[in-house]
Amino acid sequence: MLRRARAVCSIATRLHRVEQTKAWCLPAASGFKPPAWARGYRKGNPQDSSQPTEMDEAKPETKEEEAFRLLRGSNTVHRYESKSADLGLVDYFASGWRQLTRQMATATISKADASFDEEDFLDSATDAFVTVNELVGEGKLDALRPLLSDRLHAAISTVHKEYETNELSMSIDVEGIDSAVVEHARLLALEEGESQMRETEGDATEISIKLPDIIWMTGDSMGHPSRYDPNASAGWLVVGVRFKSTERSKIYNKDGMVVADTTDGRGHLWQFIRGPLPPTKQLPSADLQDIPWRVLNFGPPQGGGFVSI
Repeated sequence: MLRRARAVCSIATRLHRVEQTKAWCLPAASGFKPPAWARGYRKGNPQDSSQPTEMDEAKPETKEEEAFRLLRGSNTVHRYESKSADLGLVDYFASGWRQLTRQMATATISKADASFDEEDFLDSATDAFVTVNELVGEGKLDALRPLLSDRLHAAISTVHKEYETNELSMSIDVEGIDSAVVEHARLLALEEGESQMRETEGDATEISIKLPDIIWMTGDSMGHPSRYDPNASAGWLVVGVRFKSTERSKIYNKDGMVVADTTDGRGHLWQFIRGPLPPTKQLPSADLQDIPWRVLNFGPPQGGGFVSI
């Protein structure tokens, strides 16, 4: 099945890649907030995101509108670079926790998919990472639809329309992927999924914030469902993948001039979702090949778990 998912990525995606978050020039993936350079000119060092600006204190919609005005009318290329952070002891201890959660993730996945091949899955996830980033950068929304959850697709479409309205375009280039590992996994009850969809409905910008937190936090410390019922439908299998990667994105004005140039080396966490699954009592199943994987969410890594805002 993952091979099929990869085929979909290869065909409907070799069109090109995506990834909307991090250094994307989309007002950012984990909530679609503009990156530092898109929040306005800084007093002193334009790249210093630690200094507040008038736009930082403005209403979100005002900041976004002003950012577009600045970019559209600017003759200066704004560059922003975000490198991976060296957290020393913090990262050392976090690595041990990640190893434990990865082991638990493997156990959780095996409860649903008896034929799960981690290497094959990560190959397909990497293809999807590159593909989605390219497609987002090229604005190919129709090609993105089968690869993303409906709400994530709606959120990206909204941002793309804002760029078009302001006569801006973008490109995204995945310059390198050093590694991809399964970070966490859980079975999401169908009832939980329905309530989450209702909770996020109506506000696309909340998708990347609420849904991952609900999925991650409603489980116990090992990431298992908090209300496990063997007679109920398992609903959905959610798997988080951590990519150690570098992306470069550019924003162009209507004349084709580069007005923003962003390099992001922080890597990213993506959540992939498959479902609906057969009832829990019928799991694990070795016959899930016809149930496709989609990208549920993505964002920059933060600590040892999925991005939490």
